[in-house]
Amino acid sequence: MKLHSKNLFSSEKIIPAHWEIGEKKLPTLLKRIEERKQGFYSIFEATEYNNEVEKIKKFTDEKKAKFTDIVLCGIGGSALGALVLQQTFYNAKSAKLHVMENIDPDIIHQTCEEINIEKTLFIFISKSGGTAETLSQYLFFSELLEKKSLSLSDHIVTITGKTGFLREETKKHNFTNFSVPENIGGRFSVLTSVGLLPACLLGIDIDELIAGAKDMANNFLETESKKNISFQFALACYLADEPIHVFMPYSSRLKNLGFWYAQLLAESTGKDEQGYTLLPALGATDQHSQLQLFSDGPKDKLVIFLEIEKFSCILPITQKKQENKNTQIFENISFQDLINTELKGTRTALQEKNVSNITLSIPEITPYHLGQLFLFLQCSTAFIGEMLGINTFNQPGVERSKIVTRELLQK
Repeated sequence: MKLHSKNLFSSEKIIPAHWEIGEKKLPTLLKRIEERKQGFYSIFEATEYNNEVEKIKKFTDEKKAKFTDIVLCGIGGSALGALVLQQTFYNAKSAKLHVMENIDPDIIHQTCEEINIEKTLFIFISKSGGTAETLSQYLFFSELLEKKSLSLSDHIVTITGKTGFLREETKKHNFTNFSVPENIGGRFSVLTSVGLLPACLLGIDIDELIAGAKDMANNFLETESKKNISFQFALACYLADEPIHVFMPYSSRLKNLGFWYAQLLAESTGKDEQGYTLLPALGATDQHSQLQLFSDGPKDKLVIFLEIEKFSCILPITQKKQENKNTQIFENISFQDLINTELKGTRTALQEKNVSNITLSIPEITPYHLGQLFLFLQCSTAFIGEMLGINTFNQPGVERSKIVTRELLQK
């Protein structure tokens, strides 16, 4: 992975003296993060974690042939990672994954119409074991299974913490259960069983996902600031001082990564009247919609481009000699050449308008590089939180909403 931040410096968005001061704070920021005792970057060497990974592989080998559909019930961090994995590595030969990321009754009904319940595996995810949306889905789908006289333990898997209703049901019905580490919050959990189980069931190489994350974790602990890529990115975001961050991958396969990152950044930084609003976009699609706002609207945005250096498919646009001057530009180039040239053109156009922008690039889209991306964004978010002086890892606003909802339901 590479970080290209020259546009921020060339447009004088960042004062070099401020950058030099910020770089000196890396050891202090790392120490503060370490003192918060979060496991999202340190869990990969733990015996318990690696035992869980082997358990996931064994379960997948034993069960994947039995199911044509998988219904994953979770919300927020319990679902967004699975949506990224599903979209990035679509596999027509695997069971079809239905992610119930909401309690929209129309979508739930539609899913019931689509699946063969006798050949469906249900995964219920809630770290607390008491998430209202997930519990409502559990009650609904478990009753459907009972009406069909199907064994709950044959069709239900849980991913939950040590306490809560979902844990009690797991013990009562002897469900297969995978754990959520106590020191990893939901929005940081994609590289635990929360993301690894659906990934494995979809045929994704989870060892490669983990390998990419481990390499990024090692880089996160690098104390030489110029080598620490997640710190460099976080410092650029902080010093650019724009309230809105546009995340714009030039790959449709990574579109959902923007929605995953939106939750990560919003819940982590939105405290004490501070924080960044993440606006997901897609290149080249949004060059024909949102780009007008980015270019000529309020100068309150940092545009983060994500470039794919090599696509899986190299498709030539045309193999014929073009006589028309409007199509001659497409001779001898591929769609990869076109989309990456459009990225460069968009970046240059924004630079001319003095719009803050920065570019991340990965060599190609593989499980290894997605694992890197997941942990990179988590690590940079942890750094940003410390720069803002807030606790990256709590979510008091979300918790208050849950309490009020329960009170209203009880009335």
